[in-house]
Amino acid sequence: MMDSYQPSYQGKRAELSKKYKMTRVPRAQLRDFRGHEGEAKYLVGEYKDISSPRVVHERKSIVHNFPNAIIDVHKYNGIDQGQNGACSMVAIFNAFELHGHTKHFLKVPYPKIKRNWRKYWKPPMQIGNLDASGDLGEALDMISKPIIKSHIGLVYMPLRSADQREQCFNEQFWVNDEDFMVRRYNIPQGQYAKMKHIYEIAFYIEKQIDNGIPVVVNVNEHCRVAVGYNESKILFADSWDRKYTQRNKSGSSVNIAGLSFDCKWMVYCWARDLVTFNFAKRDSPEGAAADASSSRKTSKAQTVLDLTTDRDEGSSETMQRARKRRKRNLRDDRSAAGGEGGQPKREQKSSASTSSIDVDLTFDDDAELYLTMPLTERLMRRRQCKE
Repeated sequence: MMDSYQPSYQGKRAELSKKYKMTRVPRAQLRDFRGHEGEAKYLVGEYKDISSPRVVHERKSIVHNFPNAIIDVHKYNGIDQGQNGACSMVAIFNAFELHGHTKHFLKVPYPKIKRNWRKYWKPPMQIGNLDASGDLGEALDMISKPIIKSHIGLVYMPLRSADQREQCFNEQFWVNDEDFMVRRYNIPQGQYAKMKHIYEIAFYIEKQIDNGIPVVVNVNEHCRVAVGYNESKILFADSWDRKYTQRNKSGSSVNIAGLSFDCKWMVYCWARDLVTFNFAKRDSPEGAAADASSSRKTSKAQTVLDLTTDRDEGSSETMQRARKRRKRNLRDDRSAAGGEGGQPKREQKSSASTSSIDVDLTFDDDAELYLTMPLTERLMRRRQCKE
């Protein structure tokens, strides 16, 4: 199915400073906040080659440490960007493959893209001897015309502004539920409000992974595909050769055997933008296409899950009703998960299993908002209404 809609993804990040006020970097000592470590080029640690048996060993260790990984870690074989500065584009390509619906999204057969990916790398930006894209939005714009067949189901999510010291944060995907966030992350008293935007970003990324959906993350001058997490780390399918390992000087980022894992709070604190999808590998693209067709009647300037679009100023009452409805849904979900008092039952495993709340991943035709309902459930309800 061809999709003629050609959005300017980079422009969405540029608009954040016009929509949201500037947020100060926390000055108090907060448990989950991580200060920026500086430019990556000054933090590079020692590079070491590793053997094939070591690759197998390290990947077994990764599987053990990240039991919620949504890919087959042992079989992962992404594009190796080498010395090229194309991490943004390569990470998007790797995400398309890991997501499993390349025929839906791409004009060109994926094996051909994987062999000849360099021909599509035409960035406008030069940094020293490296060429690079400014963010994932720019990379998406660059490959949209030659490669992308359909934007339906593709999600670009700017997190922080390109200007204003990158301190204007996109709020449109936020859950805005302090009690839930405090329970999920066991946040110390009084610290949630001081870095609310970080917890919202954390939950969005982790909930995508919980739903089996890969997330391309642009952070600390490198783009990779998030595919798992645990209490302290986030796992990435990276774009380097398998037979080497390297870590930064602080140890907050380790690359090994073709994957990498970082301090997750460092990632959540400094991520710039994301690319992800609004349906999982197990789901059908036709469901996303049906939602897109319906939602586009309301606004041709929106993709199915574009959480960055403008709020409709003429429908403020509708939005208020939808917000109240969303909060009721969240309370109902917590009550169902925890029994009396709505307190969720504690899990013994990682935080991946502590939440029964579904992030709003679909466009609601009635309220014109993204509501907390899985795509499959929404389609089922729609069919029931028609019957």
